[in-house]
Amino acid sequence: NMGAKAVVITGIESGSSLVNFVYENSTAFPVYIPNSKKVFAGTGDLFASVLTGALTKGNSLITATKISSQFIYDCLEYTINKNAPVEEGVLFEPLLYKLGGDTYGE
Repeated sequence: NMGAKAVVITGIESGSSLVNFVYENSTAFPVYIPNSKKVFAGTGDLFASVLTGALTKGNSLITATKISSQFIYDCLEYTINKNAPVEEGVLFEPLLYKLGGDTYGE
């Protein structure tokens, strides 16, 4: 009764997907994205930042998790396509515009 009422667990590998789980109101909601099979530094911090921003805009936790998951996936794909070194993290700056509107169904 004194524990967290809502939790997001990220980065669970499941076949060709990564799963981010939202646990809220005693229910688990999985959010799937394709697994890029590459590990980039800073994606957890970026996910948390996007999640927080989406929550402050009034989105539910599940919607904020979907937005964050999709944004991270888009950043990973962009970074991989640019052949950027994994140790430098994801190239998210060119994609920040996507968070300003309804790109992710806010």
